[in-house]
Amino acid sequence: MIRRYDVVLRRILLRKFAILALGLIAFASLCHAEPRWCKVTGFVDRDSPVYPPIAKAAKVEGSVLVHIIYPTTGKVENVEIVFGPPMLLKAVRDALMKWRVKTDATGEATCQTLVIVDFKIEDAGNTATVPPSLPPPGAYRLTVTALQTDYVTEQAEKNSQPR
Repeated sequence: MIRRYDVVLRRILLRKFAILALGLIAFASLCHAEPRWCKVTGFVDRDSPVYPPIAKAAKVEGSVLVHIIYPTTGKVENVEIVFGPPMLLKAVRDALMKWRVKTDATGEATCQTLVIVDFKIEDAGNTATVPPSLPPPGAYRLTVTALQTDYVTEQAEKNSQPR
């Protein structure tokens, strides 16, 4: 009778231990540190986004808001698009994944920054632009411009050239 009681008690304790261990594993996976907000102070390596030719031809303009995550060493590890015109998103993602930034942050915790990329098409004759507003603290603003070319004008020039 005592032996049977020991077996039942061991099984109960083993179940409780297994439930506790699984609970701790699940809780530990949920407890990851949130990246801190850091200021970009410069760049080690930076490719500016290229205005996609299809977006330029369609005269798509607008702003793309991007959330980047990087360690204090500066290599961008994750690019999350928040919003923007769909034709411009891939160009921004591809360029930002190649970035290496300088930051004022120290320590081992990862950093996060908002990047605002403005895409504008300008007239060839009108190069005066309105400067963009200052970004909020912890954000970085970048402007990509393209000169507007009129396809009809280009075709007319090609046809008028002597052969």
